[in-house]
Amino acid sequence: QELMQTLRENHVSMPAFDSMEKEVRINGVGMRILYPPVDFLSRIEKDKWRSVNNNSLVVKLDYGDFSILIPGDITARAESELVALWGHGLKSTALISPHHGSKSSSSPRFLEAVRPETVVISSGFRAGRGFAASSVLERYRGMGCRILRTDTHGAVSITTDGRTTKVAACIDAEL
Repeated sequence: QELMQTLRENHVSMPAFDSMEKEVRINGVGMRILYPPVDFLSRIEKDKWRSVNNNSLVVKLDYGDFSILIPGDITARAESELVALWGHGLKSTALISPHHGSKSSSSPRFLEAVRPETVVISSGFRAGRGFAASSVLERYRGMGCRILRTDTHGAVSITTDGRTTKVAACIDAEL
């Protein structure tokens, strides 16, 4: 509520999602909003699986040869719809693991479309919530992904000039 108040006080534009620009390019960096579908609000009553998590904003950033997919908290149902909408257009160099690597996400079909080299799993240290699921970690390992977890590696940074990419973590565990 404080954030919304601050935005209003500072006259920051807050366009409605359906009229929001879905693709922008700034200084060579492209940003594309891939999900949710524009009509997601009207489909909530019919599609009961369209929870807050499954309506997460999914963004793909690209710069030269590098791209990263940031899928928020979507689970397998939304991943399936995302793949149907974008297919191999989801292919990305790096992936922020959907839903913190929970067992309800990172479905094989989704990962086949994304084909990430690096996966970053955002999860709290000793969170005790089952993130990241061993089955999901095995899927990532099976694809040969480099896996970085914030609970074991600390802060993760990815830098690129569009040609080469450097991935670094605060703690060098399992790198």
